[in-house]
Amino acid sequence: MSQLTQLKALLNKILDPDQSDEQKDHYTEQLVALWTSACNIDFTRDKTTSPADDHQNPILSPEQASQCAYGYRRTWRYINALHKAIQQVQDRKQQAGEDGTVSIFYPGCGPYAILALPLMALYQADKIRVSILDYHNHSIQSVRQLCDSFALHDRVDAFITANALDYDFPEHQQPDIIISEIMQAGLSQEGHVEINRHFHLQAPDATLIPQKITLSLRLCNPRYEFGLQHEKERATHRMSLGTVFTFDKANTSLLMPDFTKTKDHPETTLNCLPGHKITLPEHPSPDYQLFLFTELALFDDEYLYPYENGVTTPVLYHLEEHYQPGDQIQFSYQMGAQPGLIPRKTNRERYLS
Repeated sequence: MSQLTQLKALLNKILDPDQSDEQKDHYTEQLVALWTSACNIDFTRDKTTSPADDHQNPILSPEQASQCAYGYRRTWRYINALHKAIQQVQDRKQQAGEDGTVSIFYPGCGPYAILALPLMALYQADKIRVSILDYHNHSIQSVRQLCDSFALHDRVDAFITANALDYDFPEHQQPDIIISEIMQAGLSQEGHVEINRHFHLQAPDATLIPQKITLSLRLCNPRYEFGLQHEKERATHRMSLGTVFTFDKANTSLLMPDFTKTKDHPETTLNCLPGHKITLPEHPSPDYQLFLFTELALFDDEYLYPYENGVTTPVLYHLEEHYQPGDQIQFSYQMGAQPGLIPRKTNRERYLS
């Protein structure tokens, strides 16, 4: 059996709704092993983790990015989401009497382009086109070799080596779908928000995968949060404070140029998107701590749930000591070299317990 035939068989198993999550994990493990074994480019030599412009987003080295492929649950959920998005775009174009070819743009693909490129094996070249972008030339070389190994070159429009924020779509070549995962838990450290905002402003009709990313704060007892095995059990011990930031198509243009200033340089404006406001409650007990949750709605009914990947694993969130119960806190999201949430006390309400 050829590598391409094996790849198609595994993809069909992963896309089969009758397969359990655990079975899909198993098939994805096999797919990742098959896919990565076809690459012999030594991308570990490239250790670059920051662009030339210090004001732009930090980036992962190719070796760091390669590890993302081994999050099997995350990988197959993205593959399922992209498959459904392609079908939706094809149906929409067919109903409109348009050319049914679907164009996909994949920035921050890493050395394996695992979230999109393997799926291209199930489509004919006249039905699907993909453009691949990464900052690292070693990653692009690796992806080229994978295309050679699995005979996918005729599905690829462009292999682009560039800083994502410096790249603009050619005129009249906006993609139908933009898929990426350039993030860590809490949307900190990496530039998913700024990069996807940059591209979506150029292609406002494109489908984003993930469609929606939600950050929320909850008070949790670490003993239960990390000690219990099942999500339903953990949820009964959590106290929700609400959503603090949402990133989707609706808020890509809502830049807040005057929201807040840096401490050291008050004349400098931070590059922020608006978040949401919460009121701090009393802690149920001294054992409870503040946790930041990251929720990913990928596409349609495909979600990445808590603890299914490092991105969706809750992380401790620290507020300064001067925040007290009853304080109203307005959040914004800072883009640039230090991406992440920024809290700001707005006013204090009398807290009624």
